[in-house]
Amino acid sequence: MISAASFPGMKKIMFGSFVNTTRKEPYPITFRAEGGASYRFTDRPEAPVANISGRWKAIFDDEDPESKVTVGVFEQQGARVTGTFLTTSGDYRFLEGELSGTHLSLSAFDGSHVFLFLADYKDGKLVNGHFFSGNHFTKHGRLSAMKMYSSPMKNHLPI
Repeated sequence: MISAASFPGMKKIMFGSFVNTTRKEPYPITFRAEGGASYRFTDRPEAPVANISGRWKAIFDDEDPESKVTVGVFEQQGARVTGTFLTTSGDYRFLEGELSGTHLSLSAFDGSHVFLFLADYKDGKLVNGHFFSGNHFTKHGRLSAMKMYSSPMKNHLPI
């Protein structure tokens, strides 16, 4: 359920909250949406320091790396980045965002899931990452990734 307010005569902007009523304990997630915007995070991102297009071995939880290994698949054009993280049980949907300077921001909302991924690009790796899902998140440094050339997932289908 989305509750939002918009104001006639102004830019196509909505402020509100999203509540997934199918959750055992529903909670609101506040949001701001702007219709017609060609960007997701900033209207003038910094020039990216690299092109991260390709496949990346990403680890979401350093307590048990084998069970949390995913494959990040990204396409980058200028600062705009699209892609997903593939797991042995599915993916994180259609992510979109930007690499502004050294800072990567990706998000997705599909009516049921809300995802936000933040990381820094440093020395050819994605480091200092955060993963937010609804009102849950991993702690600082729990998302990291490095460029890869073969699949790191056990019992995987060809990707």
